[in-house]
Amino acid sequence: MVTLRADQSEVNVGDEVTFDVISKIVSGRPDFLSQRTIYYDFDGDGTWDLVTKDDRVKYTYANPSDPN
Repeated sequence: MVTLRADQSEVNVGDEVTFDVISKIVSGRPDFLSQRTIYYDFDGDGTWDLVTKDDRVKYTYANPSDPN
């Protein structure tokens, strides 16, 4: 089970947002946390903007989102 939390619900261009990933080990795998990789697509274009193992990341939006 994975939950993604952001410290803001409305963001303007230039705002920094902190994202926290909270994950629960449901498989019982002892190596889950060390093997877990998180992929972020901040702008929704289908390309990964960040690939990391960090639970907390900060991102600053430089462009407005496409309303469609």
